[in-house]
Amino acid sequence: MEEFANNYDITELSSQEDKAPLAHVPYLVILVKAVSEWKSSHPGKLPSSSQDRTEVSEIVKPQMLKLEAKDRENFEEAISHLFWSYKNSRGLPDNLETVFEHAYCLDLKSAPLN
Repeated sequence: MEEFANNYDITELSSQEDKAPLAHVPYLVILVKAVSEWKSSHPGKLPSSSQDRTEVSEIVKPQMLKLEAKDRENFEEAISHLFWSYKNSRGLPDNLETVFEHAYCLDLKSAPLN
């Protein structure tokens, strides 16, 4: 997907006077490129927390605002999908993930059966 996304130069499209081509960039390309940019300052990490995803959406917004409101659909879609696309791998809330990572859960074989 990254290879496909690299075929689009969103920065170049943003700088053109005619913004129509920018409005037609698929939301998935916008999402992949924004996450890639975010990852460059967060080595090897994917956005997993709400704060991380908010930071990625802040990368998308300046490009989106260069378009008229009627042409922002793909950018809005990228932001809305961002919050579902990069959940933790198990799909569990962070607090429940913490419970399962507790020593008692990791070593169930030696835990007493009560």
